[in-house]
Amino acid sequence: KVGAVTEWLETELLSDGADASRKVLVFAHHKSVHAALAGFLGEKLQGHEWVHITGDTPPSERVTRLARFQQQPACRFAVLALTACGVGLNLACADTAVFAELCWNPATLEQAEARIHRMGQRASCVNVYYLTAGDGDRSPDAAMFGALVKKSRVAAWVVDGGAPSDDLGAMGARSPPPRRTAAAAVDVEAEAKAEAEASEPSQLS
Repeated sequence: KVGAVTEWLETELLSDGADASRKVLVFAHHKSVHAALAGFLGEKLQGHEWVHITGDTPPSERVTRLARFQQQPACRFAVLALTACGVGLNLACADTAVFAELCWNPATLEQAEARIHRMGQRASCVNVYYLTAGDGDRSPDAAMFGALVKKSRVAAWVVDGGAPSDDLGAMGARSPPPRRTAAAAVDVEAEAKAEAEASEPSQLS
C-alpha cells in the first residue's frame, strides 16, 4: 500500500497542476510507513518544505519543526505520527489532511483530524482524505473503514443523543469552515504486480 499512497500524493498534491499553496498534514502510524513517506518527500521536496514528527522526535526539535510548519509558507507538508501528534496541537494553518493509514479506533482518527479544525482556520474549505487500498468492499481497508464509520455513528448517537453521523469526524463537521471528506481509493495493482514478479507476496501495511 505504501507505494500506492506515495503515488497518490505525487499525483494529487505534488504534480505540476497541484495547488502549491496548500498546507498538508499526512498522518501515519507504523514506522515502516513513516520511513517510506520520509524517503519519498525527501526526494521530491527541499528540506525546508516539509517536516516529520513522530514519538521519537525530541521535544525541543518537535517545537522547532511545528513552528516551521506553522509559520513558514514554503513548508507545505507535515508527516505526523497518528498517536503522538493526534491531540493537543493547533494545526489550523493546514487546509488538507491525509490519512495514509487507518486504525480501529475512530476517536483516534477524529482527534487527529480535529488538529486542522482549530481556532485560526481561514481556509474556505478543509479537505480530508482517508486512503484505502484494495478492490471495492472486499479489501481489508474497505472493511476497516466501514467498521470505523459504524462505530463513529454509534458514538455520535450515544454522546449527542441525535441522529447518527454518516461519516468520520462528526465533531469537525459541525464547525466552520465546510469540511469535504473522501475515502480515496489508491491503486495497488501496479505495486502488486511488481511484488509478484519478485516472487514476494503482496501485503497491505
